Amino acid sequence: MISLLITMSAILLTWQLVSPLQWEREVLDTDPWTGYPTESIGRCTSDHYGAFAGSCAAFIALCLVYALRICYKTHNIPIEFSESKYIAMSIFFLFQLLILGANTHLGYCS
Repeated sequence: MISLLITMSAILLTWQLVSPLQWEREVLDTDPWTGYPTESIGRCTSDHYGAFAGSCAAFIALCLVYALRICYKTHNIPIEFSESKYIAMSIFFLFQLLILGANTHLGYCS
């Protein structure tokens, strides 16, 4: 677990050092008389967002595959020693992290 945590931390630290997230706002509509923006949309982005977000998603997917492999290897363990409930919960949380991370844009950046 420590090696997985260190690997993910290294990916995120490299992302922060190489291409930090920046807040960008795009003006969609302006007031014709004053010229002030009346509607806009903003999001966090970086120069290499796709590469780093993709590497994070790929790493989480590899962790998920590894957890599923461990599940399969241990499916014949007697019920007294089985921890399948906890393994299933960890797989669910990894899958949830992968899906939610892929479907959302980061809403916070400095």
